[in-house]
Amino acid sequence: MSKRPRYHLNVTGDFYVESDCCTMCGVPLAQAPDLFGEDAEQCYVRKQPTGSTELARMPEVVHMQELGCIRDRGRALDVIMTIHACTTRSTSSTLPAGFGRWRAPSAARSQPVSS
Repeated sequence: MSKRPRYHLNVTGDFYVESDCCTMCGVPLAQAPDLFGEDAEQCYVRKQPTGSTELARMPEVVHMQELGCIRDRGRALDVIMTIHACTTRSTSSTLPAGFGRWRAPSAARSQPVSS
């Protein structure tokens, strides 16, 4: 799990960009301009995804980013599994114990991971 704090302009929610990590590569704005913004220092999540179309774009952005600065602290199993499948970087802040060995049954999709 990353030790960098959330950038102060991120909106509240599961997806966020870490502070002092972004290189202004342009990937988030190119892939999801409605969900990301940028200032003079770095990009940030300006809108949390709502609906399946927006939510499906977030793992793509996570996969394409350069440094793993875009994080997910959510507990939706389908999102965690999609992000995990897209990248070898650990970008989820809430991977359950034993996640690499575990496979969710289809009925469990979009259900929170119990702590």
